[in-house]
This record gives sequence, C-alpha cells and structure tokens, in this order.
Amino acid sequence: MQAATQPPADLNEVLADLRVAVTGLAEGSGLEQSLQVEIYKQLRLLETDWAFLRMARQPATFAQRRSTMQERLKLLQSYCAHGQTLAAGEGAIAPD
Repeated sequence: MQAATQPPADLNEVLADLRVAVTGLAEGSGLEQSLQVEIYKQLRLLETDWAFLRMARQPATFAQRRSTMQERLKLLQSYCAHGQTLAAGEGAIAPD
C-alpha cells in the first residue's frame, strides 16, 4: 500500500482527547445527555474502525474500512452540528 493512503498514527490520541472533551460537557437536558452518550459511543466505534483499518491488507478491504470511517465521521459531524444548535437554544425538535 502507498504511504499516502495510510492514516496518521496519532489518531488514537485525537480520539482520546475527543472522548475527554465529550465527557467533560456540562450536564444538560435529557436530549443533550442523549446526544453526548451517542457521540461518545460513535467515538468508541470510530476507534474500533481505526484498528480494523490499520489491519487491512487488501486494497479493497482498506477502501471498505475507510468508507466506514468516513460514514461514521459524517454522522459525528451531524451530531456535533445538532449539539451546537442545542447549545444555542434552538434545539426544539418538532414531532414527526
């Protein structure tokens, strides 16, 4: 595999810092707490995805693992955007 496709080795440190930041958030409403728990869970799963990506030997497996990580990162971005909305006081969710 090419060196350019290899993810940075210090991703585990970044994920650890993010987990500390998430767990350090102030207690809020039930929705905010649920969001915090979900973000924390997704960060843990991202860490597992990272381990699988690092073990991938075949290009197809590497691409699949990378795709899984990208999807999880997009999900985390949406959770963070929703968290910012909640923090700004605009977090009311309309019933379906």
